[in-house]
Amino acid sequence: MIAAARAHEQGHVQIINDDVARLDGSVITGTGPTAAAAFANAQSQIEQGMQQLNDQIAQDSYEYDLKTSHGQNQAVVGGQNVALSCPPGT
Repeated sequence: MIAAARAHEQGHVQIINDDVARLDGSVITGTGPTAAAAFANAQSQIEQGMQQLNDQIAQDSYEYDLKTSHGQNQAVVGGQNVALSCPPGT
């Protein structure tokens, strides 16, 4: 069961790796009337890009968990189904 749960969680890691890899080769160029303004513009673009990346990772992870029922239906992506049940109050 531990190996199956680990495999499901590795799917989340792969989502992050894939989403981050899409940034390879990206270039951000700040613009503005002064160096300080151009720097601030570039910083703003970076912050927006990070937010978009975080949103994409969250969406892709949500869809992965939806598709696999949080691992209970992991077989749909070629894995072993796994479910962890904890008794109430633990």
